[in-house]
Amino acid sequence: MEDKDMAVNLPSGDFLWRYGGYVPEYDPETIDSSIEANDGFKDNIPPDRFCDIIRLYTLFRKICVFLNDRGLKHPSHEIFIDYKFDFLASKLSNMDEYLGNKYDKTIFSKPLKIFESKTGIDLVRATEYSSISYIAFQMYNCCVIFLHQSELSKHAYVDADPRRVKSSKMICLKKAIEITRLTNWKISNVPITLRSSSVTPWKMCGAVILLNLCFFKDYNDFDFTNRIYDDLLQGSLKSSEHAYTLENLFSILKISHSIKRTAFLKNKNYVDLHEIMAEFSVAPNDIDPWIVPRYSTFFKFPCCLKSNYNTLDISEYLHSNGNKRDKSPSRGTKNFSDSDNESDDLENIEFLSLQFSDISIGQKSHEKVSPIRLRDREFDFEGSLENRSSMSTSTLGSENHIPKKSKCS
Repeated sequence: MEDKDMAVNLPSGDFLWRYGGYVPEYDPETIDSSIEANDGFKDNIPPDRFCDIIRLYTLFRKICVFLNDRGLKHPSHEIFIDYKFDFLASKLSNMDEYLGNKYDKTIFSKPLKIFESKTGIDLVRATEYSSISYIAFQMYNCCVIFLHQSELSKHAYVDADPRRVKSSKMICLKKAIEITRLTNWKISNVPITLRSSSVTPWKMCGAVILLNLCFFKDYNDFDFTNRIYDDLLQGSLKSSEHAYTLENLFSILKISHSIKRTAFLKNKNYVDLHEIMAEFSVAPNDIDPWIVPRYSTFFKFPCCLKSNYNTLDISEYLHSNGNKRDKSPSRGTKNFSDSDNESDDLENIEFLSLQFSDISIGQKSHEKVSPIRLRDREFDFEGSLENRSSMSTSTLGSENHIPKKSKCS
């Protein structure tokens, strides 16, 4: 016997050959029955929408790997950072087009009445399209935010480009507001007993971006709240009422709010640098660096909390090897270290850090975090953006086209 006698001619349509029942090489006596049984087989296969979720999570993982590398002081492939960013941005652009062709986004502007008339497996089948669409668009929004928030951090190997920072800020804000809108649609249409209680990636990244709106303030305004940010938190509370993992979300948000507040009050002393920071702003009083994860998440190093954050100090943010700046406050201003509020903020951060460490290793903290103050007054974010004439509307409509910057040196 020779090897050629053992060769098997497998058909190219392996899935149909294994499970379809129809193979042209069937016995002539059964071929007619096989054709009859499998007539229209391909047309009757239900659409595979779960593959889209897998593709999105695969892309999300690649973006996270990129962010974890970019956040290092010396990335493993520093010279290719821009190339990787553009590559992932093109992947997101293709995904946006794909989702737009396959899923109807207008369903999120209409009420969902299915829950009143269907139950059991009929309800699962009837809601599959809308539920997969919801996850797909939310995951896409999350991917866009993750990629572009990496532009907002201060990196040791390259100076921040005002054009790229402004463009990425607008993209992140647009997607964070979209996450809030879709979350509100879910709350309004899906009964609370059927909602997922998990803390999904888009809840965290959307909330972190919107948290920065609380600090679009004059330096004499100490009301660090915002309506859009509050709405997302309220929605998370409603959709995850009994979720233990929600403690994780609110702990890290309160830590971030405290750190941002402390930095905000210190930055008011850098009067001479405020005009330079205005080049990075997208709205009036958007002077301070935004608080975003330095890596893909705030959870990367639980043992050293602040290493997960980008710098919020204006002087450090603007500092470069070729452009050293005086880090001392301007004369005639009060040093924040003289303020009684600083020690209180640092104590709050230390307490929250300990609680976060408990949660991050899976231990439930015995002492609950005090409730976050959600709303004191309204803030018209969209109106404030309209007043800033320098920002064109074309920037808002393009998620992945941002100005080129010089290569890393």
